Amino acid sequence: MFNRSPFELLSDDTRYAFAVGKIKVLETRMLSRAELQRMLEAPSPQEALAVLMDSPYEEFLSGLESPLEFERALNEELRRTYELVDSLSYDKELTDLLRLRWDFHNLKVMLKAHYLGVEPEGEAIVDFGTLDPASIREAVEEERGEERLPEPLRSALVEARAEFEESGDPQMIDISIEGRMLGYLAEKAAEYPNGFLEGYFRRVIDLNNIRNFIRLKMMGANVRLIERALVEGGYIPKRRLMRMMDEGISEIPALLGRHPYEDVVGPGVQDLLETRSMATFERLMDNHLINYLRPAKYAAFGVEPLIAYLLAKEHEVKLIRIIMIGKINGLPNDQIEGRLREPYV
Repeated sequence: MFNRSPFELLSDDTRYAFAVGKIKVLETRMLSRAELQRMLEAPSPQEALAVLMDSPYEEFLSGLESPLEFERALNEELRRTYELVDSLSYDKELTDLLRLRWDFHNLKVMLKAHYLGVEPEGEAIVDFGTLDPASIREAVEEERGEERLPEPLRSALVEARAEFEESGDPQMIDISIEGRMLGYLAEKAAEYPNGFLEGYFRRVIDLNNIRNFIRLKMMGANVRLIERALVEGGYIPKRRLMRMMDEGISEIPALLGRHPYEDVVGPGVQDLLETRSMATFERLMDNHLINYLRPAKYAAFGVEPLIAYLLAKEHEVKLIRIIMIGKINGLPNDQIEGRLREPYV
């Protein structure tokens, strides 16, 4: 599957003919490059949000008292999108895999807040996972609370607690929970006769592994931490990266040889060495993944257009967030633009 085009992984399940037709209509209402450019060029956060008043976000933006509350509107739009995809899908277990990522997100946010003795910020906790966020919070705060959680969240909580209590480093919570999540998603996706979603998750694992390997090497992390941060389940085995431990970062693109991520690793590493920032690498990662999803726009049948639309809406929300945070913090337009990813449409 490593060498197969996403077009080859699309299915022909005719049950989805109506759903795909509806998704194609909704795709026409997604934000275009021109609309994102108008947001970018707006002189204030208020005027940037005003660009969205002719989009599906308008319903949720009209109730905001301040542009600082924009995250609430983004979460409401994502909730609506999940509900829509659930209503159109014939395989709830498959779409629940995508919801499960938000349970892991809530677990990570709550566990870090618990150890830091603070409340989770703003709209950081979302309610479109598979579990009520309150049940995750109880599991985090109570002694042996992990018993309240189903697998794989239970094991993820136990492991993340142990990693943090051993290291005292909040970064280990991120590494532990994200690793458990990605490995589980790739494993479960492989059980379905749907190579498209499996291919997506395996690419996410590979790109996260390469990024984390490079980032931790830049920080001078030890072998144990780097090995712990890498996840099995991608197309590139962990051991292939670990064999590069003694090599310079500039050598990594060549050492990886031929792989599907040449559009990310080569230019991403070059910019990293010049700027000491992973921003370009992460932007190229997201562009690679959105390009992987794009062939689903041309499918007439199958669940893939639903999966791609849902993931593309999450991507769109990220683009809005990048612009709005930049505007609120008074960043120059060229600096915000340098962080923007390609839109889906």
